[in-house]
Order: sequence, then structure tokens, then C-alpha cells
Amino acid sequence: MKGTNYSLNDVYDFYVERQKTKKRNYLKKKEFKAVAYMCNKLIVKEVLKGMQVSLPFTLGILRIVKRQTNPFNLKLDFRHYNETGEKKYHLNEHSDGWYGKWHWIKFNYRITNLFYYTFVPTDDNKRAMSKVFFVKDGHKRFSE
Repeated sequence: MKGTNYSLNDVYDFYVERQKTKKRNYLKKKEFKAVAYMCNKLIVKEVLKGMQVSLPFTLGILRIVKRQTNPFNLKLDFRHYNETGEKKYHLNEHSDGWYGKWHWIKFNYRITNLFYYTFVPTDDNKRAMSKVFFVKDGHKRFSE
């Protein structure tokens, strides 16, 4: 079943409708996006420090979880394979065998069907997490 992806434009449209029905002033789209981007950057910055960020309206907690590389399920280094034809696997030696995953802990059962929602980090946020793990002992700031 394919889900519906909501963009910031959809959120802005909902915000404008809601403000109009309550006969209130509202932010322009450019201002609204600037505030949303700033909030998201602050959240990501805190998570990359190893903190757990509690989301508003009891929507849960956002954090990075570190996991030990499974020696029986190693990932193939496709760049090396395509260049040389030789199979080589990622061992995560730069981080003592650890890798990270973004994790959204959901515990609010007041919102209907919350378990259908997922958190998918952007590529920029995935790369930023990867850079933290490439720093010596960078993985130690995260818990399992």
C-alpha cells in the first residue's frame, strides 16, 4: 500500500486554511518555510550531538541509534566491485564496527493510526550522521 507523502507546501496550505477560518493573520509562505527549515536544522543539530529530541505534541522522540555490524550480513562495496570486479565488504573499521540509524520512537496513542507514519531522513541528514561516525570515536556519543 502506497502512503501519502506530505510536503511543506501541504502543511503551509493547511496552516493558511486554519488561520483563515479563525480569522487570524498568517505568515507568508517564504517566512513559514524559513521558520520550518530553521526548526528542522536545530533538531538535527541536537540529534547529531547524541541527544534525544522530544517532538512537540507528544509525537515521540527522534534520535540516532548505533548498531554493531553483523559479520554474517555485510554490505558489498559496490564502488570497489564496479571498478575492479573484486568483492569487498564494508566492515566499518573507521568506527570500530558500528553504524548508525535514525530512529523515531512513537508512543502517542492519542493520534489515530500513528503506527502508519514513518520518518525518512533526507540524504543530507544521512550524510551528516555518516560524517559523525567517520570522526574518531564519533560513534561513542550515541547509545544502542
